[in-house]
Amino acid sequence: MIAPNLSREEETKFLGGLLTTWGKTWHTWPDPKTALPMGEPLLMWSATKDGQVSEKLLEIRDREFKVSTTAMRRQRAHLGPIPQIDAPKSIHTIGRQWTNEGSDKPQPRTAG
Repeated sequence: MIAPNLSREEETKFLGGLLTTWGKTWHTWPDPKTALPMGEPLLMWSATKDGQVSEKLLEIRDREFKVSTTAMRRQRAHLGPIPQIDAPKSIHTIGRQWTNEGSDKPQPRTAG
């Protein structure tokens, strides 16, 4: 996630809230090139585990947006460990929401 122009405090608050969604967000304006929202809102999932996005794709993104995934991870280490949740198997079988094993209930995040 790139959150440009946010102070560390703003980014911490913003990303801290997103961490509890485990990558699930509603996109209400899927095509920002249109003047008005077109179509229905979409429930989207993001990568929730290392290795779900290819290193090549991350390199392209970093180069295009002039960012460093490695540097962002270091700067955000105070948010705690990066969740490692398997992707849903299908839209019809969402699967676990919070963990890959153990009790499938929200767990408080602790700084690492």
